Amino acid sequence: MSKKNRNKWKFNPARRKRPIDPKLMAILDEAVAEKREAAEMVSGTEETVSEEMAAAAGSAAAAGAEAAAENGAEEIREMAEFSEAEETPEEEEIPETAEVQEAAENAENEAAQKAGETPETRAIPEEEEIPEEDEMPEENEIPGAEEITDNTKSPETELVSEAKELPDYFFDEEDEEEEEDVSDVSLYTIGSKDKKKAKKKEKKKERKRKKAARKKLAEPCRTNVITVGKVSLGDGTPKLCVPITGETREEIASQAVLAAKMAPDMAEWRVDYFENAADPETMRGILSGLKEILGNIPIIFTYRTESEGGHGRIGWEQYASLLGWAAGVPEADLIDVEAMGLDVDTEGLIRVIHSKGKPVIASVHYCNEMPDKDERKEAIRFMAAAGGDILKIAALARTKEEVLDMMTWTQKQSRRIEQPLITAAMGDIGKLSRISGGITGSAVTYGSIGRASAPGQIPADELRVILELLHTPQQ
Repeated sequence: MSKKNRNKWKFNPARRKRPIDPKLMAILDEAVAEKREAAEMVSGTEETVSEEMAAAAGSAAAAGAEAAAENGAEEIREMAEFSEAEETPEEEEIPETAEVQEAAENAENEAAQKAGETPETRAIPEEEEIPEEDEMPEENEIPGAEEITDNTKSPETELVSEAKELPDYFFDEEDEEEEEDVSDVSLYTIGSKDKKKAKKKEKKKERKRKKAARKKLAEPCRTNVITVGKVSLGDGTPKLCVPITGETREEIASQAVLAAKMAPDMAEWRVDYFENAADPETMRGILSGLKEILGNIPIIFTYRTESEGGHGRIGWEQYASLLGWAAGVPEADLIDVEAMGLDVDTEGLIRVIHSKGKPVIASVHYCNEMPDKDERKEAIRFMAAAGGDILKIAALARTKEEVLDMMTWTQKQSRRIEQPLITAAMGDIGKLSRISGGITGSAVTYGSIGRASAPGQIPADELRVILELLHTPQQ
């Protein structure tokens, strides 16, 4: 039906209604009957032909039914116009009544539903004859079979094909920017994956490093044990050393007696406190007296200069001469050498002392500050390279963090170097470092008798009790 005729058949309430003509109703009934017959024929055909033939037959039947309905409706229209021409003037156009239009539309909808179409999607076909069953095309001759196959394409394929057919001017600047953004995102994604891989590698390396560090801590310490008399330094248990700081013979003897009663592991004679340190004969007599009082307790001969917190005021030549002389005295078991305090040939001095069969404690003291790790590490390297048998570092601590830093650093270094290590965080706040040698690896701790030889020293009798409590195995 043409667009002109369809518009002509639209119901307009403004136009006057006319009574239904019996002849028109009969024609309409015949059209409905023809549509039903066509629908029955389609349903019977579906049982004998394939699904594709049934679809084609249903489409053809629906088209024929619609054509018949249109023919019947056209006859009805012509009869209505003929009757209107007899009863009304020629200039007035009388349309089909509402009841007739509704019946025609219902008939069309029923036929379309049976054919699998809807009023919205149904196309208006041209008039064509319904083919007979014998004239039905074979399965491979179904018209539009290629079109059916093409309709099975996925939506993505259709979108791609449509995009290829679009002209260049269809894509404006905004679309081009979006495409660039997508490419940027993909590149970023690739970069982020690379970063993730790099992070995983770094974490893996870090885990291996920590595992190796834990394994190294679990291994036995590399420190060589230095034995002086009956005392072993570097065996894991901190040794108690008592400094003797008397200025006269009497004070030195009195402190030695007190030290012997405490039974320390070692004793240190601070020669820089003695009033007559320049007389070798006098010092020789004092060393002999100390050995008689202390018995088998090893004696450390120490002359501490002012630059490292002591009372000594002699130059390099006198200092080297004094230590060289002490190394030749049998009563002196160890010699303390200030490795970095004076402008001295430390390596040469240590060589002289070794030639006389005495081990050396190479020491450095920072009386006003706590040096950083790098400076402490450099000091250890220097003292070890100079030939020190035992390495000692003492530094002033002002904060808890500095104390803990010194203790942690000592624990690491004591396992890395071959020489026994002695460390102390000087000052009252650093007392913890003086009792924790069994944990940190410090080989010797110093306890005072009366006068303290360094800031933060704990009285020797109290320190002995603490060390026994911490480091004596419980049975």
